[in-house]
Amino acid sequence: MNALSYIAHFLIGFFFIYFGFSNFQQRTIIIEIMSKKSVPFASLVFYLGILTQTLCGLLIILNTMVLFAAIILIIFDIVAVLLFHQFWTLEGELRRLNLIIFITNLTVVLGTLLILIDPAQLLLIIRATP
Repeated sequence: MNALSYIAHFLIGFFFIYFGFSNFQQRTIIIEIMSKKSVPFASLVFYLGILTQTLCGLLIILNTMVLFAAIILIIFDIVAVLLFHQFWTLEGELRRLNLIIFITNLTVVLGTLLILIDPAQLLLIIRATP
């Protein structure tokens, strides 16, 4: 793995690990929100989500089972953003903030997809584009 690939893996993995720990610190509030949104077994789902974020983030950093970890994190991120950042149901500043978080998470999904592409092949694709 070249330096650029390692940096990309590290940044994507770090993103998920960081927010896994951050969400863990906010567990009471998040589990309460999940319960209000009728998420079944909210507490269990929350802790499985934290485990998913941190373990899969670590796998990506370590360049181990990257395809598996990336697919799991992409699904996780899309579900989480659709559940927690429904900007289309909000108004004003809260809508703007949740739209920013929504777009940020979709950008991370794109970044996670990109780490699955061999950098050498990506350069060939970029060079071939007129």
